[in-house]
Parts: sequence; C-alpha cells; structure tokens
Amino acid sequence: MPARIRRTIGSSTALVVLGLTALLAMNELSRLIGEVLAADGHTHTLAAVIGLGAGSELDAWADWRSAAFSPMAFIVAHSLVDLLFVTAYGVLGYRLFRFGELSTGRSAARPLVLLYSVIAFDLLEDLLVVTLALTPDDQLPVVLAIASGAKWAATVVLVLYALLFLPALLGIAYVVVRWRRPVTIVEETAAVDNPFAELEALLEKLEAATLDERDVAELEALAVELEAAASRLERVA
Repeated sequence: MPARIRRTIGSSTALVVLGLTALLAMNELSRLIGEVLAADGHTHTLAAVIGLGAGSELDAWADWRSAAFSPMAFIVAHSLVDLLFVTAYGVLGYRLFRFGELSTGRSAARPLVLLYSVIAFDLLEDLLVVTLALTPDDQLPVVLAIASGAKWAATVVLVLYALLFLPALLGIAYVVVRWRRPVTIVEETAAVDNPFAELEALLEKLEAATLDERDVAELEALAVELEAAASRLERVA
C-alpha cells in the first residue's frame, strides 16, 4: 500500500476518534447543563437550545441566569469542544467529497459549498453561544435560534448529498482493504490409490474364472470397476 494512502487512512482514523470524543464530551456537558435548576424549577439542555427546536427554548438563557448555580462555564466549554468537532467533520467531509469526485467524475462543488455553509453556521452558533454566556442580551437568543435552524437545514441537505457519494467511498474502502490482501492459492490434492494395482487386481479376478462360471450381475460389476479404473488412469495421465 502506498505511503500516501496509509497516511490518509491514519489521519482520517484519528479525525474520526477526535470527532467521536468531542461529541461524547459535548453530550456530557449538555447533560450537566440540563441538571441546573432555574429559579422557577425549569431545566434546559444546551443541545435543545441549539437543536432543531431552538425557537422554543428562547427563555433558557434567562432561566440559566436565575439559577443558583451558573452553567455558563459549561456552556463556554461546550463551544470550545465543538470547535474540535467542527474541525474533524470538516476535514473528513472534504476528503469524502474529493474522493467521490475522483472516483465517479461527479462534481463535488455543490456538496463542498454546503459543507462550508454548515461549518460557517456552526462557528457562528458557537460565537453567539459564547457571547450570550458572557454578556446578557435579549435579542441574541432569537439570532441564535435562526443560526441554529440554518445550520440544521444545511446539514440535512448535506447528508443527502453525502449519501450520493457513499457508494464511491465504499468502493475506495474496498480497494484499499483488498490492496495488499495476500492471494491464497489452494491446491487440491486428492488421495488417489494406485490405479495400476487396482487394474491388476481386476485382471486377476477376470482370470480367476471363465465367462460360463460367472452370472450377469458379476460381469456387470466387473465392467463398472474396469470403467472406474480406466477413468482414474486418464486423470493420472
């Protein structure tokens, strides 16, 4: 396998691990944020505030500020970890669409524009989250909800495009896996008895008695054995 392909596979694997680790860390931070009780007893996870239903979580910031324990440090940490996640899926997505373009000849311009759009909306979302965590503002939650909605809309379209390039990626993965797989040649060896000895034994049977002394069934059995012995002789030859 060429060194370049090995490096690409190694770095892509590292990016996958980085992305999954960042995702797990963000989920845990969101869970911790969701355990913070507001003054009126309400709770909100950050995943809901920046998720598909962001428009229904506009009061989350006021509730967090009224809580006895402020989750703002967790919120800022969530945005910082999200930068690692954006880096991981951004590089992996770029490689995926470039590989698909080379394999299928289909232009990757549109999916790459969508990928850049998702990254831009995600970074804008992180910036707004950090800003809201540090400075109270009554209007920014609405802007954040709009940015989150745009990010998720672009993500859905991007995933649909990625599904078109997935067969190409699977083909590349198959070629890479098969690249240096050793080819095993199995030689079938059959344990063949000595056909000449068997033929001699049949001839001795024929000489042991005359045709008048044998019945039809015995002659037919000898004929079958002679035919089988002749077939084995042909294979040996």
